[in-house]
Amino acid sequence: NASIPNDGNYIYVKRWNGSNWQQLGTFISDNAEPYNLDLTLDGEGHPFVIWQSNLDSAIYAKHWKVAENRWRFVGPNPISNLQGSKTGQLPSIDWRNNSLVASWRRPSLYINGFYYDGKIVTKRYIP
Repeated sequence: NASIPNDGNYIYVKRWNGSNWQQLGTFISDNAEPYNLDLTLDGEGHPFVIWQSNLDSAIYAKHWKVAENRWRFVGPNPISNLQGSKTGQLPSIDWRNNSLVASWRRPSLYINGFYYDGKIVTKRYIP
């Protein structure tokens, strides 16, 4: 089981070790005023966390790296960076078939003279 406390500015992840809550590293979100958090576990039980930043409305994801004893970004971040925009809403994350799948809603945008309808975006990351 994992717990994701959010104090408004930071995300912390704690894991239940059978008798106590153990915090995994320090905070994850780098003072990004995170919200709309989601968490999934990889095949070995290590957490991935995804969130939307209130500062830039972008979607970010990190993975707990056991060997390094710290949180690392998953691939290029923000992961919501598409077609000149990094905004995203309502992120979701899941671990399936040894790969990470992230999805979010992209709001309607006007970029360089083109309108882009809001739609659901999905990205797969294979570590």
